[in-house]
Amino acid sequence: EERSKGSFEQDLVGLEASVKAVEKQVQQLQAHIRSETATIPKVEALLEACKLQSQDLNHITSNLPQHLPAANYAVNLAAPRSYASDSQFNTSTSSQPASNLGRSESVKQGDDSQMAAGRQQKR
Repeated sequence: EERSKGSFEQDLVGLEASVKAVEKQVQQLQAHIRSETATIPKVEALLEACKLQSQDLNHITSNLPQHLPAANYAVNLAAPRSYASDSQFNTSTSSQPASNLGRSESVKQGDDSQMAAGRQQKR
């Protein structure tokens, strides 16, 4: 009986250790599930933001012209921006009467003459 009592105690100690290990694993799994559950709203918000961004990009893509002008943008970015450089994007031709020029074109032409006058005064 002593032997069997001692082996039962050893088995019981082993079982208790196994149960404690399983309980610890269950607690870790529960903590992981709680953290994953807490991130679900964040992920849903990110998915919605991605969906909206994708829709915006698709809208932009659908409204792009089929052919973009071949321009050396690296040179344009390196050069300082001035009203004179806007003339390359001017769609009006000199054969059009002044009344056909848009207000912004008239303003730009006035600004160009003011800039030239300012440069002459500085000299």
